[in-house]
Amino acid sequence: MGKKRRTILLVVAIILLSALAFWNEQHFPLTAAAPSVQATTTIIRLDKSVTKGVRLETQTGQAATTTVVGDVAWVARVVDGDTIELADGERVRYIGMDTPETVDPRKPVQCYGHEASAYNKNLVENKQVVLVADQVDKDKYGRLLRYVYLTDGTFVNLTLVEQGYARVLTIPPNDSLTSEFIAAAHEARAAGRGLWTACGAST
Repeated sequence: MGKKRRTILLVVAIILLSALAFWNEQHFPLTAAAPSVQATTTIIRLDKSVTKGVRLETQTGQAATTTVVGDVAWVARVVDGDTIELADGERVRYIGMDTPETVDPRKPVQCYGHEASAYNKNLVENKQVVLVADQVDKDKYGRLLRYVYLTDGTFVNLTLVEQGYARVLTIPPNDSLTSEFIAAAHEARAAGRGLWTACGAST
């Protein structure tokens, strides 16, 4: 009888120790858990129609959530570094920045123009984008004036400035994000990215 009791007590002790170890690991883990990363959230359908008023939300790690509301469109082709043509035939001119000229018949191809066009093409051609308006809807050429986002949250206008493919171009009243573009251009110039090095004094 005494042996059986000792066996029962041993089993109970093992169970209690296992439970204690489990509780301790849950409350005081030996290795820190990796920070959670919330994936990009979208409500975009993968078709070539234009969807109005789509909310695009992105959040990575501890970064603040960015929400933009715009229209979804399909990019049929890239005209140059700062202009695209949509599947419905509308042309879109990016707000807040300007890339070197490549298609204006009145001007020669400018330094880093082909590189900017190629980079823009790689970013957006044959992809869905979210188009966000500012104050003025169109320019004098009838092009839509828009901030352009990829469906993964990439801000195309700002990316072109950050990577040294574009300079800042502010035309009020479409100037709500001017400070962001200026900061990105200063950083790109300080780092010598893209046209800031390739185009030398002409930049």
